[in-house]
Amino acid sequence: MLRTKVLILGSLIFFTHSAYAQVVTQHVINQNNSIECENTSVKIASILENRGLDKDIAIKKVNALYKQNTKSIELSVHNIKMVFPTISQADIENELSNAALFSKTINFNSYDDMIGLVQKIAIKKGFSYKPDDVQKLISING
Repeated sequence: MLRTKVLILGSLIFFTHSAYAQVVTQHVINQNNSIECENTSVKIASILENRGLDKDIAIKKVNALYKQNTKSIELSVHNIKMVFPTISQADIENELSNAALFSKTINFNSYDDMIGLVQKIAIKKGFSYKPDDVQKLISING
């Protein structure tokens, strides 16, 4: 009888601890992703500053770059990295800084804009991609 109680109590403690650890781990992952994502626009502005633009002008160019709000941009950048693991955060930031420098806009829900972005990075990095992957990216961003 005592053995059964100990087994039940031990199992309960183990499963409770496992569930708590999973929630804490997920929370830490979400915090790290949001920290990384929130810095994307700041990093793009910094790249523009390093290219010689004034800080205020760099920020205005980054804000004009996007056709949607910042949160969806950050999520879209994360989605690009998920669909195309060979593309790094720095690759995306560099390409977006080029677009901002020349006052272009990017719509992360547009197939044409995404295929253009991925193609430019693919040419620079020397990898191939499937247009189906871009379509998958658009459906995720949707």
